[in-house]
Amino acid sequence: MDSSESESLLKIIGAVVELDSADRKEFAKILEETKLKYVITTINLIKNRLLILENLKKLVFNDDLKANERDHLQKYIEKHYWIFGEEYRMVCAEEVKFEEALKRYIFLLRGVSEKQYINHPHKYKEMDLFLAGTDFRDGRPHNRGQRSGAD
Repeated sequence: MDSSESESLLKIIGAVVELDSADRKEFAKILEETKLKYVITTINLIKNRLLILENLKKLVFNDDLKANERDHLQKYIEKHYWIFGEEYRMVCAEEVKFEEALKRYIFLLRGVSEKQYINHPHKYKEMDLFLAGTDFRDGRPHNRGQRSGAD
């Protein structure tokens, strides 16, 4: 080991030594079931997601940033739509017309791609984000739609 690795190893050992007995037992139990590499990956995922949520708070509440819905919030949420739940998938975003959104949603549900027609006076309006989620109740999938910002 080179000196930078030994320094890191001492930090790791020190952190384990500082744990109380119950936490060391819990950590050992976790390592019996999960490789440490996956524990680290999960911790990094959580750390990054907390940072993303903190940045979203800044976009919403920090007036000095002069963030607006279309140019900032919508684009940020589009990149991080997991905020609504892991079960959601992006159907479409960026001012898509309702007929195109319906086409994409049907493709997501059934794998069918064909032109869709809507007979409604608002069919030319646009939506900002269209998310669809699936949850499982009674052993069967149930689809949920989440729409944001219809003009």
